[in-house]
Amino acid sequence: MVYLQDRLVIVNGVAFLGTNGWWTYDLDPDLDVEQTRHWYAQHVDGTSAMSSEISTMALHDAAYLINSTHKLQTHKEVSAVVMVSHTVPAAWLISHDQELAHTWRFNTSGNGHLQTALDEDTESKIQVWCFGHYHRRVDQDHAGVRWVNNSRGRGGTDWCQSAYYPQRIEINY
Repeated sequence: MVYLQDRLVIVNGVAFLGTNGWWTYDLDPDLDVEQTRHWYAQHVDGTSAMSSEISTMALHDAAYLINSTHKLQTHKEVSAVVMVSHTVPAAWLISHDQELAHTWRFNTSGNGHLQTALDEDTESKIQVWCFGHYHRRVDQDHAGVRWVNNSRGRGGTDWCQSAYYPQRIEINY
């Protein structure tokens, strides 16, 4: 088993590049970042220092993906890249969710800076982006990338799927 937090694995020419991503509290530009941080700290019975530290980790994770994507463009052994993040990498992926949109929880679902790694993909190697921290299925093609979330959900909640079917992903290179 390999944990992909700030690591990458190359298998048969495919690089699997992953990080947690954390959250930047700013997916919805209409919601105040500081109010979102305060809501989150109260929600998890934490502190404002903790919520600020999460923002710092989110920016470090985004920088890691951006720098690694840049380096993979000239890596001769890599023909394709699969990005993996625990959190949602772009607001547009979940903005359709009426239960989540315009809520504090929306702003704690992801890190919009992660998708900046796509700007470094000059050789169009990124084929798939798998992500989590969202409890509904997403499987769509956008800008030459397949975006996939196939979470089972959180047990004991309304988000939990009693039957779970793994999603098959094929990489063509």
